[in-house]
Amino acid sequence: MFIQRLGGLLIGFFVGMLPFINTLAASFFAFNKKRRRIAVFYLVTAVINFGSIVAFNHYENKEKAADQTFMQTFQANLLEVTVKSDVLIDTLEMETILKQVLTNTADQLIRKDARLEDIFQNARNGQLSGSPEAAFHKFSVAVQQDYASKAAALKGKGRYNLSFDRSALDGALGQQARDFLKDYLYNRKSVLYVLSVCLVVITFFTGWVGSIRQGWDLFINSSSSISGNNRVKDNDPLYRAFEAISTATSGPLPQQVEVNETQDNLPPRREAEQEDRGAAGKINVNTAGEDELMQLRGVNRILAKNIIAERNTGGYFTGIADLQKRIDLTAEQVDRIRKDLDFEAPKRGGGRVVEY
Repeated sequence: MFIQRLGGLLIGFFVGMLPFINTLAASFFAFNKKRRRIAVFYLVTAVINFGSIVAFNHYENKEKAADQTFMQTFQANLLEVTVKSDVLIDTLEMETILKQVLTNTADQLIRKDARLEDIFQNARNGQLSGSPEAAFHKFSVAVQQDYASKAAALKGKGRYNLSFDRSALDGALGQQARDFLKDYLYNRKSVLYVLSVCLVVITFFTGWVGSIRQGWDLFINSSSSISGNNRVKDNDPLYRAFEAISTATSGPLPQQVEVNETQDNLPPRREAEQEDRGAAGKINVNTAGEDELMQLRGVNRILAKNIIAERNTGGYFTGIADLQKRIDLTAEQVDRIRKDLDFEAPKRGGGRVVEY
């Protein structure tokens, strides 16, 4: 039993680490145990997981393509910029020039790939706000400072003309441009993208937990599960404590009778109960029902049902050894109930009697 449980648990754990596969595995495990509702639940979860993974990859690939194409196009457009000026260009004018380059870059990217329109639409319209606007302003200040330092080192006419060289764009200025793009793309993440990320995470952990839980019972059949659970519970001190409380409180309630009521006037159920108990208040295993059997220490309803089912199919029990063998009781269980059992078989009907 333990090896079967451990094997199913390990399979569920490692299969559960595979996205999408874990939800399918949980559904298959549940269907294999005829838990159809649970199987359908994990099957629906698998569909949601697959759809969210597809959506997530779509947005990730589109953002990656936007990242690569933007930097290439933006730097190429900056290299083409040539502004002649007789005075030093200030920060405000520099930001205006760079925004025009940004607008042209976004328009070119959208014309090449219409799927990028939802990403670069604000850049094409020159509508920046929040963190992207602050990042672009920082980039503009860095460009103006680099331009001013170069202009100060030059002499003569044309020293205030603006142009870009690749070495500057590959260095600190290029990093400033990439920082702006990073903030811009993050700010443009759609609600569907965020939703797809949340669904991927939720369905993954749902499938992982489900794969482990359903794998726990993967190699356990119903019959061995019942008998195995009885053995595990009977060896568990905490379970025995709860079972003792349950046994003390789950017996039939005493019936109120008048003081002058005779034995002949007892209700039929009370007479049957006394007959089931047999001599000296013992419980007759061959005639007792579920409630009477549950009065025995350590006998729960499942075990009582097993005893009655075995009695109906295999005949009356001849003694404690026969009961232990046919019901697969532990030695500890037998010691607890030995003194409270009676094996007198009815004189007629109800099953077969084995005589020695």
